[in-house]
Amino acid sequence: MLSMFSQTAQRDRETLAHIETLLEELWGPMRFLADLNAVWPSLTAEQRKEIEESRTYREQHHRHLAEESVRQLVTLAETLKSYKHRTLRQEVVEFLRSWETEEPDKIKVILGVLRKHH
Repeated sequence: MLSMFSQTAQRDRETLAHIETLLEELWGPMRFLADLNAVWPSLTAEQRKEIEESRTYREQHHRHLAEESVRQLVTLAETLKSYKHRTLRQEVVEFLRSWETEEPDKIKVILGVLRKHH
């Protein structure tokens, strides 16, 4: 019985470490998208066209990175089984449900909470 609990605890620690890495990676694309959305209205038509014609923008590179990270994070968060991680799991899943409208710096807050759980 104790072995089962220690295996679950070990799995949760590994999952938390993976979640931490993915959250750190998600911050960059989210920050880029948020910054672009913030300045978009003030850009000239020429500046917008230049951005839209850039490969990064055309390929939606940042959006694809963020979406893939979000998919992986949802799956990982749902695998956290320990009761002590319930609040963290809920916070991560809630953030991920609305990641497109969330402030990217909220990731830093979640990372702080996550690091307390290690």
